[in-house]
Amino acid sequence: MVLGMILGLALLVYNLSELRMREAFKMKEEVFISNYRPATPKPTIRHVFQVFDALHVISLKHNEKIVHEKIPNIKPKHIQVLTLMGEKYLKMYESKGEDLYALLGDLLDDKIRKSKN
Repeated sequence: MVLGMILGLALLVYNLSELRMREAFKMKEEVFISNYRPATPKPTIRHVFQVFDALHVISLKHNEKIVHEKIPNIKPKHIQVLTLMGEKYLKMYESKGEDLYALLGDLLDDKIRKSKN
C-alpha cells in the first residue's frame, strides 16, 4: 500500500513538472529543439530528461572540499529549458567556484612552495 502511494506521488510530481514546463513554453511562444525528435512547443518531460541525461559535471576538489564545479557540455537547449523553468533551476546549473585557471595557478604555487621547503 505504501509503495502504491509513493508511485502515485511520483507520478503527480512528474505530471506537474511537465505541465509547468509546457505552460512556460506556451507563454514564451518557444519550441524545444533536440537531436532526438522534431521541434515541438509541447515536449514531454521524458524527452527533456533524455536531453539532460548527456550532461557531465566536472568537480575540482581541494582538501576534501569542492572548490569548483563546471558543466562543460551545456548547450543552448539546456539553458532554454532551465530559463523557462525559473531562475533557481538556472542557478543550479551555473559554474560554481573561482575561475578555474586562477585556482589551478594557486594550487601549483602551493605545490612549488611545499616542494622547496
